[in-house]
Amino acid sequence: MTDAERLNATVLRVKFSVPRPPLRWSADFDIGVPDHPTKGFQVFLGTPNSPGAQRTVTAVDIFDPDIVQITLDPATPIGPGATAYIVYGNNAFVRNVSVPIELVRAGANYSNGEISTEIVFNGDVRSQLNDMLAEGAFFLKNSGGASQGILDVRFVGGKTIARGETRIHDGDLLAGQTAQVHRDRPFGKPRRQRSGNQHLRFR
Repeated sequence: MTDAERLNATVLRVKFSVPRPPLRWSADFDIGVPDHPTKGFQVFLGTPNSPGAQRTVTAVDIFDPDIVQITLDPATPIGPGATAYIVYGNNAFVRNVSVPIELVRAGANYSNGEISTEIVFNGDVRSQLNDMLAEGAFFLKNSGGASQGILDVRFVGGKTIARGETRIHDGDLLAGQTAQVHRDRPFGKPRRQRSGNQHLRFR
């Protein structure tokens, strides 16, 4: 990203340096996950050093061979004279699971012998997890940053059970905590890109 322009309170345009135009979306954005309209872009009031409230992105479209247009929800505009900035490829968070963790326990070993951990939720919350399985593995985290990688989800006896290899964890998730669903990498950030954190101020 090289430059950003505010057309009005809800329409922004970002210019990219494109050695071989035109810009194209990766096929990764074609699998129908609800979060994909953002294409990994986030908009905040304030500055990177003094961030303010996040604006809600409702659409991101290729406007010109080197320009992306971002549309904001009218309920979260950028008013006249307001300072704002755009971040790309810096967000892996998807949602909070609507019910707290009921139990964390050892699960059956995988066929390759790897030990597993199961995160159990009361009720059927598969709809809050299965879209991430469509992208591959994902992580459940708590507000303190502890995480467990998840490889499969099932519903048994009124419980949703998310299971992953125990070795793919950092810290401990505990019963009663709110579980956050995270992608396995920041959304919109290519796997081989070392740093996708770019901040643009509006001109």
